[in-house]
Amino acid sequence: MKRLTFKVLSAVSLSALLAFNLQCGGMNQKKLADVENRIKTLTAKGVPDSVIVDTKLYIVNYTTAKKLYKSNDAAKYADSIMIGIELAEKWYSDFIAANKANILNSITSFNAEKTKLTGMQLRAADSIGTIIDSLVKRDLIVDAQDKVKEALAILPSILKDQQKASKIKPLLTGTWKDVHKVADPETSQNYTETSVYTFKGDGSFEGSESRKGQSTPFMKEDWEFLSTGTFDLKGDTICLFVTREKCTRQKFTHLDSKTNKWIEKTGALYDSTITNHGKDKYIPYEYFKANFKKSK
Repeated sequence: MKRLTFKVLSAVSLSALLAFNLQCGGMNQKKLADVENRIKTLTAKGVPDSVIVDTKLYIVNYTTAKKLYKSNDAAKYADSIMIGIELAEKWYSDFIAANKANILNSITSFNAEKTKLTGMQLRAADSIGTIIDSLVKRDLIVDAQDKVKEALAILPSILKDQQKASKIKPLLTGTWKDVHKVADPETSQNYTETSVYTFKGDGSFEGSESRKGQSTPFMKEDWEFLSTGTFDLKGDTICLFVTREKCTRQKFTHLDSKTNKWIEKTGALYDSTITNHGKDKYIPYEYFKANFKKSK
């Protein structure tokens, strides 16, 4: 009976010692889970991985040591985990103390500069400004700092584009026409291509493009497309946003190689609403000014 009692006591002592070893360094499962949640919180706030990577590594090493019953190693890693998470949280606190006020001041300055913008320039600034505002509202100051730096870096370019757009846009109001004639006996080309754009003060435009004549030795064309929509300028580039296109005529005549006769094919006419920006056009103002003549 005494021998049995001794064996039972030995087993209990061993279990207690093992339990003590597994929780060495004061790191139990609940405490480990708490550290992991604190890491997730820091990550969500935009803390760089370089700040928290050591703590993550200590957790992996601690878990491995625990599985291998290496209590001394586990105790060291448990201490390192607590030190690492505290340092990471201090990094974030120090960052906020040192940078948040400057970041908010930079946002105020950026928003003040935005009041000088219109049209596509304002949309470009708003696109990044909306992201910054969202980050600040969620208290993601680390990520907000990166976006603010990006916004301030591109702001001079946007302001320069605004100056160009403000100068050019009033000059566009009216009707512009480009008649392009091609006549080359050697290539059998003999056609006229006509483009007309009317820009209105309310930001809308009407356009037409047509071609008539022989474009290749084997093809004659006769077509016209009308378009309407809105226009704006991105710097010195005219942006046409087509919302409707109408085909008034569409004839193609090709020379049949077997009969040597011209065969005409008529394409479908249509009047379509455009919603996918598939017909939008971008025309540099210098090119436009050099090729189009203002008629009224």
